[in-house]
Amino acid sequence: MTEAGQDYGTLMLILGAVTILSVPSRAFLGRLALPGMIGFIALGLLVSAADAQTGILTPFMTGQIEVLAQLGIIALLFRVGLESNLDQLLGQLRRATKVWMSDAVVPPLLVFVLIWFWPGLGLVPALLTAIAASATSIGVSVVAWEDAKALDTPDGALLLDVAELDDLSAVILLGIVFAVTPYLQAGAATIDLQAVLVTVGLQVIKIA
Repeated sequence: MTEAGQDYGTLMLILGAVTILSVPSRAFLGRLALPGMIGFIALGLLVSAADAQTGILTPFMTGQIEVLAQLGIIALLFRVGLESNLDQLLGQLRRATKVWMSDAVVPPLLVFVLIWFWPGLGLVPALLTAIAASATSIGVSVVAWEDAKALDTPDGALLLDVAELDDLSAVILLGIVFAVTPYLQAGAATIDLQAVLVTVGLQVIKIA
């Protein structure tokens, strides 16, 4: 209990210092017309470098920071969803679909070929890596666009629509790969389609 209390105290001290430093760093970057996210990333690198030199972050503290990071990105995207203009999102859906079609084909195909032919890790790792390349890391982009007051614009709606379509297709494809992986690893000549569909549905629900 004493060790956990010390970890909590140190963690709160670190988080408090980061919070205090984030205010002037964001103001400074704002004067340079740069997004405040750069300052947050720099503070994270600073904490990581300090930990590498001193070992101040215990596994417990690292786990707590990861939980806070996940909660933060969920809160950010939830707030963006609440503030988004639904009419604009629907209006940009046709343009977003065109962009999404290239996103869902070109990067995954290039990554699949790279992983398949260069390291030679096999079919399943190549498929999983390719699907990961089709998903969009929207968190950083959203913050930058929000700082620029450009999120509630036609282009901002396009960004959100493309990201949603990318992530949705990635989740579905990932569920399919998880479902057929046992057959691929066993070298089966036939696949039980009904079992695959059930597995895909369960995986999509779990991932989503």
